[in-house]
Amino acid sequence: MADSSEMAEQDPWEVIKAFQGLENPTERDVFDFDCAAVRISRPIFKRFGYHPRVPPRKYDHPELGPHEELSILREYQRVLHWHLKSLENEIRRKTDTLQRTCEHKWERDLSDRGHRSHYECRLCGAYR
Repeated sequence: MADSSEMAEQDPWEVIKAFQGLENPTERDVFDFDCAAVRISRPIFKRFGYHPRVPPRKYDHPELGPHEELSILREYQRVLHWHLKSLENEIRRKTDTLQRTCEHKWERDLSDRGHRSHYECRLCGAYR
């Protein structure tokens, strides 16, 4: 099919059509097909509130030089890091919302051995 630089410029629907006509797709063909499917589905997922998935990434690229291989792996790491930070932010937002709207049931936190009394909500985990 195409190398990664050509893949980024190709229409993803064309990649999928080309994949349909292959008798014996190579590993690269399968990878390109999956990346094209992700590019097509990403805006649809976002519109309906789903988080787009990350395309699979192969960790070993013997056909590439070490610089190109490291560049691919660093880019993939950047994408995964963005997804992880996005998930952490979503968890933080939802926790904050839950703790603001909770009808707290406070219990003394007996595990805290400090000089002050601390309480924890048994419903949402908030401290006071």
